[in-house]
Amino acid sequence: MYFINFHYPIDFEQEHSPLDYLLRFLKENNITTNEQLAEYSQITVVRNADGFSFETRKKDDGEESYCHALSDLRDYLEWDDLASFFDSKMHKRCITRYEGKEQTVDYFDSWIPIYDGTGGYKFEKVKRPIDRYAAAPHRCCSLNEEYIVEDNIGAD
Repeated sequence: MYFINFHYPIDFEQEHSPLDYLLRFLKENNITTNEQLAEYSQITVVRNADGFSFETRKKDDGEESYCHALSDLRDYLEWDDLASFFDSKMHKRCITRYEGKEQTVDYFDSWIPIYDGTGGYKFEKVKRPIDRYAAAPHRCCSLNEEYIVEDNIGAD
C-alpha cells in the first residue's frame, strides 16, 4: 500500500482548506491520473513571500504504490463544500451584473471534477453562491464568472 504524505502548516491562515491546496497542486502540475499522482511520496505546502508554494518528493525507484486518490478526492469535495458553507472565514462576496441588474452575492470557493474522457480527472475551481447552496446543496450551481464585475469585496 502506498500513501502520499500531504503536509499543510497548522498555523497557516485559513483562507483555503487543505483540500483546496491539494487540488491547486494537481491543477498546477497537470496531474489527472492516479498513476501521475502516485509518483509523489510527499507534497508540502510552504509559506513564502508570494503566499505559498509546493515542495515535493517523488517516490524512490522500486517503491511500490497503490493509489486511487483522485477518485477518493471526489468523495471529499462535498464534505469540503459543507465545511466551507458553515465556516464564515471561507465566505467571500462579489458583485454580479446580468441584463443590466447588479447584485451582491456571498459565495465560497469550491472545486468540481471534470472527467476528461481518458480515464483521468481534472478539477476546476468554481464559486458556490451561499444562498443557493443552503437551499439545495446537491443541486447547487456555480456563479458564471463572466457576470462578476467586482470580486472579493469587503463585508458590510
